[in-house]
Parts: sequence; C-alpha cells; structure tokens
Amino acid sequence: MNCALIGIRRMPVLGRETLALDHADAVNEYWGTLAAEGKCSMPEMFLFSDRGMG
Repeated sequence: MNCALIGIRRMPVLGRETLALDHADAVNEYWGTLAAEGKCSMPEMFLFSDRGMG
C-alpha cells in the first residue's frame, strides 16, 4: 500500500526556519527507524516553497 503524510503551513513564522528543518529531520529519523525495523518503507521527504498561494 502506498500513502503519504503531508504537512502544510499556511502562515510562515519568520526566524523559525531552522526549527522547522530540525523538526523535519526528527520526523525523518523516526520514520527511518521504523523502516529499518521493517515496519514501513523508507520515507521520502520533499520540501518546497509555494509562493503562488496567498
């Protein structure tokens, strides 16, 4: 089965980019650990900026 977890932030908080990336690393590590244990497949993380949405 294929699935995706999507996290969306509508309002950016200036100065918190580093915290957001740290959180993304922690999430990726968590799911990577589960993948190493054979509980899921290895996650892929995609980061993007969508400045077209207002």
